[in-house]
Amino acid sequence: MTSPPLHCLRCGVLVTGFTGCPECAAEGLGVNAAPPLADLSGLSLERYPGGPWGWPGALPVSAGPVTLGEGGTPNVRIPLADAGAGELWVKTEGANPTGSHKDRAMSVGVAAALDAGADTVVAASSGNAGTA
Repeated sequence: MTSPPLHCLRCGVLVTGFTGCPECAAEGLGVNAAPPLADLSGLSLERYPGGPWGWPGALPVSAGPVTLGEGGTPNVRIPLADAGAGELWVKTEGANPTGSHKDRAMSVGVAAALDAGADTVVAASSGNAGTA
């Protein structure tokens, strides 16, 4: 698995790793880098395997998954009240390991930290993100 190139959110320079933009850092500015939008052409939600690792090429990490099984939550059909209005499908995110949709992002965040060589991860949180 190869991670997509990251780019600086301020100046647009391509960045390797998760240490931020070296050009902006030289100017005394701490700027994070972001991955490009994932190219999902040719992929179908009908065949999506689920979870944040369902399409690993769309993630900004090259390491394998760090997972507790998040994302494989059930879909629930909700018929809309108006006749002929159709239906709405929602994910039951409470079925994730810690009961939060934040499990998905933290799974990828921890994998990215390991990919960058970290042996410790700290996340500021007042609740669910820290639990995840």
